[in-house]
This record gives sequence, structure tokens and C-alpha cells, in this order.
Amino acid sequence: MLPAKIEKSVQPKQVIRIDNRVQITNPEFVARVGYPLSFIQACEIVKQKWDPLIGNMLGITGLYKDEPDQIICGMTCSIKTPWPPDGRYRKPYEKIVAGLADMLLEKEGFGGKERKIYTKTYDEFQGKVYQVVDKKIVKTGFYFPPWSQQSYEGGWDGGPGGLDKEETHVLLFLSHWVSPKLENHEPPYDTYLVIDRCNVKLMPKNIDYIPEILPAGRKHAL
Repeated sequence: MLPAKIEKSVQPKQVIRIDNRVQITNPEFVARVGYPLSFIQACEIVKQKWDPLIGNMLGITGLYKDEPDQIICGMTCSIKTPWPPDGRYRKPYEKIVAGLADMLLEKEGFGGKERKIYTKTYDEFQGKVYQVVDKKIVKTGFYFPPWSQQSYEGGWDGGPGGLDKEETHVLLFLSHWVSPKLENHEPPYDTYLVIDRCNVKLMPKNIDYIPEILPAGRKHAL
């Protein structure tokens, strides 16, 4: 006689809405979502490697260079232009950096095919209660490109790109003041504490007492 098939129990996912209160069960907070090499990281690489070359190019073209020496109160003064460019030249400079960063990302294939959530752990938030102020849905998985091919009969077939082993994550933005810890997070995860839904516990509405909701980095008043 064959043994009865054992059904694997699947825990239902929590339904958490904006304004709900949640308790931190695993203090892993979202720093960024994406591929191994992000656009912001690529911009930093461009500045570190090619910033002097950008300055030389702008100087050669004459579009941005030191002003001619000026006589001020009988003294010859050299007027140095600030670097990196500021004022009205700041935006064009940032466009140059962004363009080179886009080319670098294309060349490096974004550093890899895996799209995932990058987190940082802050143990001091373990067990604290916060209010959900916003939500965001993100996808993770392994990127595959679009494809097309022609059959022997001359017909074409193909498909769009996407993510293999795709998973859906609900990210929760929690009420708090800006914390210095979030300086290394990328937008939009650099203002609020943001956490995956699986790392919190929904607090019941009918409990008699809810722990004080504290903003990040703020201590109890003495």
C-alpha cells in the first residue's frame, strides 16, 4: 500500500497595509535593489578614473577653464575655476559623468546578471515597532535577454527578456527620521528605513499596548 501523499504546508504571507504597525523581527534593511554594479557606483568609478581627463577635455575645448589673470589693486591675480564644476556648469558636468557611467554599465554588463536586494543589518532596531508609511514591490532573479530566430520556412519567433527564478518582494517604508546610517543607501532607500515584509511581524490592532514608535537614531526623552 502506497503511503499517503504529504502536503507541504505553506505559510500565508502577511497582508500589511500603509498605516499598519509592524515589529522588526530581522533588522536587515534595504540599501539598494538591482544588479551588482549600480548607476551611482558607476558614476563614482568614472569620477575616480577619468575625472582629470574630463577636466583636460573641457580645458582644451575652452568650454570650461581658468580665467585669464586679472589686475586687482595693482596685483596680478590668477582666477582658478572650481573643480568639479559648480554653478551653471555643474549640470553639464554631471551629464558627462552620467553618459560615461551608462557606457561603463553597458560594457561591464551591470556587473552580473543577478538582480537582488542588497541589505545592511542594524541590530539596534531589533524588536522596535514602526508605522508603515509607504510600500514598494520589486522583482529579483537572473536576467535573460530577449531572443529571436528564423525557422527554415522563413518565419520568425522570439520572446522578450525577463528574470529567471523571479521572486516578488514587498518592501515597507517605515516611519522614522533620517538616520546617519542611511548615508550609504541609494535612493529611494536613503531617507526612510526600508525592510522586506518577511522581516517584520504585523502588530494586531486589538492589543492593549503598543511599544512607543521611535524614529531612527532618536533616544527616549529623559
